[in-house]
Amino acid sequence: MTAKKTQDSVESLLKAGKEQFETAVKASTQATQKGFEQAISASKKQLDDMIKVYDEVATFGRDNVDACLAASNAATKLVEEFNSEVTALSKQAYEANLAAYKAFAGVKTPKELFDLQSELVKSRYEDTLASFNKLNALFTSAANDAFAPLNARVAATMDKVSKAIA
Repeated sequence: MTAKKTQDSVESLLKAGKEQFETAVKASTQATQKGFEQAISASKKQLDDMIKVYDEVATFGRDNVDACLAASNAATKLVEEFNSEVTALSKQAYEANLAAYKAFAGVKTPKELFDLQSELVKSRYEDTLASFNKLNALFTSAANDAFAPLNARVAATMDKVSKAIA
């Protein structure tokens, strides 16, 4: 009977060892599979995040280029308007000078000469002041238009930086 008990005992131990081994292998396989699934999931998330960041950077760069083009177009328009206005003012000054020469040619007395000269100086001063004010307003308005897209991009950049820091 001892041999039978020993054999049963050994078989029982072997069976218990086999079950423990199978349980350990099964647990290890499940843990490894779970680890691989988590690694794949984390890799996918990182890849999606990288793609999102790349898209944001590309969009941000494209918006910056668009802002530079808009500013350049506004600056070109400013130069065209400024040149047009200077040309018109030069034409007006030429016509005013021609009229002044004609008026001076018709002067008969020194009093008429001094009165005409005073009137012309006052008129030319007012015209020059009005021209400078007009050019200044034109330049200021156009410069604001030219810098508006760039200012918007700077504001957008500062907003992104402040959100990233926060």
